[in-house]
Amino acid sequence: VVWMVVGWAIALTLSGILTMRPSHAVDEPPVDGFSEAMTQDSLAQDSSAQAEFAAGVEHFQAERYGEAIASWNQALTAYAPDEHQRSLVLSNLSLAHQHLGQWDAADQTLRASLAVFELQPNAARTALDWNYYAKALNAQGAFYWRQGQADAALNAWEQAEHAYNSADDAQGMIGSRINQAKALQSLGQSIAAEDLLQATLAYTNQWMQHQNNPQLHILVLQSLGN
Repeated sequence: VVWMVVGWAIALTLSGILTMRPSHAVDEPPVDGFSEAMTQDSLAQDSSAQAEFAAGVEHFQAERYGEAIASWNQALTAYAPDEHQRSLVLSNLSLAHQHLGQWDAADQTLRASLAVFELQPNAARTALDWNYYAKALNAQGAFYWRQGQADAALNAWEQAEHAYNSADDAQGMIGSRINQAKALQSLGQSIAAEDLLQATLAYTNQWMQHQNNPQLHILVLQSLGN
């Protein structure tokens, strides 16, 4: 299955979204959290860092993961004074390393990204903090998923949903729920997975009354259809 990322909307061959097995690494988890992480609206206005970040995005979308890593490492250096921006780049780096099967590097960059927020009291986090934390948690879920650890992936994606909720990010919450349903289904909890998707569809329908993201709606419907 080839996944092309456009925001939370994912243009893809959707058949089989609930038929992948977690016993081996997959090309993509249902929603890997990279899509919303690539938006630059919230990034610091550093031209060199933004240029390298954007180049990494382009490489990642073209499945040139090694080149994405090189660009994001340059962005990481440029963002050196800003831990929060670095955390976003680090979670993206983890996803790129995951695609290459570089598990030690994927784990190290992921841990570094999460560490920025895990020392923060919840009450001290801003909405942007919660959003970046959610992105790192989504990357953590993808990491566990590709390692065949569906239970751990489910837990990470549940935490991601909570973080997106705290950031008031409806699209992130929906994506995290789709991931959770995938993990539940792989754990043999098909009824719980369907219930979650039905609730997600109702939530998406309500959210879509005020937004225009038809691909996301299709993704939820296709998840239910499988």
